[in-house]
Amino acid sequence: MKIANISEEGRYGGPQARIVAIDDNLKRNGISTFVIFPDEDSNLFCEKLKESKISAARIKLRRLGRQKRRVIRYLLTFTIDVFALIRVIRKEKVDIVQCNGALQFKGVIAGRLTGKKVVWVLNSTTPRKVIDWIFFIFSRSCDGFIMTGYRVRNFHAENKRVRSKPRVVIHPPVDVEKLDPTKRWTSNEPILKKNNPAGFNIVTIANINPIKGLEYFIEMTHILNKNGRTDNFFIGGQKHRSQDGYFRYLKGLVDRYAIRNLEFTGRLHTAGIVLCDTDIFVCTSLYESGPMTVWEAMAMRKAIVSTDVGDVSRFIRNGENGFVVPTGDPKALAEKVAQLIADPGLRSEFGRKARDTAVQHLDVAICARKYAEFYRRIVRV
Repeated sequence: MKIANISEEGRYGGPQARIVAIDDNLKRNGISTFVIFPDEDSNLFCEKLKESKISAARIKLRRLGRQKRRVIRYLLTFTIDVFALIRVIRKEKVDIVQCNGALQFKGVIAGRLTGKKVVWVLNSTTPRKVIDWIFFIFSRSCDGFIMTGYRVRNFHAENKRVRSKPRVVIHPPVDVEKLDPTKRWTSNEPILKKNNPAGFNIVTIANINPIKGLEYFIEMTHILNKNGRTDNFFIGGQKHRSQDGYFRYLKGLVDRYAIRNLEFTGRLHTAGIVLCDTDIFVCTSLYESGPMTVWEAMAMRKAIVSTDVGDVSRFIRNGENGFVVPTGDPKALAEKVAQLIADPGLRSEFGRKARDTAVQHLDVAICARKYAEFYRRIVRV
C-alpha cells in the first residue's frame, strides 16, 4: 500500500515531524509513504526527508494565510495547484491521499478527482468560523479522519459529516529508542550556553508563534528572578519572517523586565541534545492537539511543567508524573518550577514515570501500527 502524504505547509513542525517519525515503522507494516509539500520555507523539512530517505515531491503549493495578499494568491492559484497535485498523485500510483491540516482543501479535491481514498488528519482545536464552514463543505469528500487528540475529536464532534465517517484518534508519536536518556548525546558546541554554571536549566522548545504562549515563559522567568532564582532559561525554536512582530514583542518583554538570564537559542537540529542538558522542561502553549515537545521531554525522562492543552492531561497526571497548570498563568508556572527546583527527588520521580508513560502509550511503533490499521480499514470501505 502506498500513501501520498500532503503537507499543509513546508515549514518543519509538528505534522511534518510526525510524517518523518512514523515512516520507518509504516514500512515495517507494508506501507510506503510519498510526501508532497510546498517549496516555501521548506529547506529544513527537505533535509529531514532526505536524511530519512523518504521519497518526496517539492512543488509550488500555495498555503492559505491571514494576510490579504496570501488569500488572493491562494485563490488565484487554486486550480493550478490542484492540477499539480493530481499529476503527482497519478504518477506515483498511490492508494490513499492523506491531507495533513484543516486547510488542505486542495489535497482533498485532488484526491477525490483522481479517484483515490482520502484521509484527512485534523489537529486544530481553535475555532475559525469561515474555515470551519469551508471544512464542513469539504469534509463530505473524505473517506476517513485521523484526529491527533481527543480534544480534537471533541472539537469536531458536532460535524455530522465527520461523525458519519471512519475516524480514529492517533497521538503524535515519539521515538523512545532514539530519545533515550541513557544515550550519549554529543554536539560540536554547547547549545545551552549557561549564564550561571551552577544554576538549573529551565527550557521550552517551540517555534516563535503566539499560540505557544512564550510571553508567559518570559513572565515566569521574571517571577522566579524576583524570588531570588538565578537559573538559566532557554527558549529553543525557529523564528519565521511572518512572526517578526511577535518576536519583537517577546524581546521587548525581556528588556522591560531587565532579564539577563534568558536566551533565544534559535533553530534546534536535535531535541535530544538540548533535552539531555535540561533540568526542567516547560510547555506554555495556549493551543495544541498533542505537543510533541512534551512527549519528547517525557521520553528523555525530564520533569515537566505544562499548560493544560491538547491531550497533555491524559499523559501528564498532575502531581504524579509532572505538573499541569492552566493556560496563561505565569504565577502557576513559576510556582511549580520552583517546587521542582527545591525537590531533586520529585524531579527524578516525575522524569522516571513520564518516560514509562511515553514508552507505554506514545512510542512511534504504537502510533504507526494504528495508522496502518486505519489505512487498511479505509481501503476496505
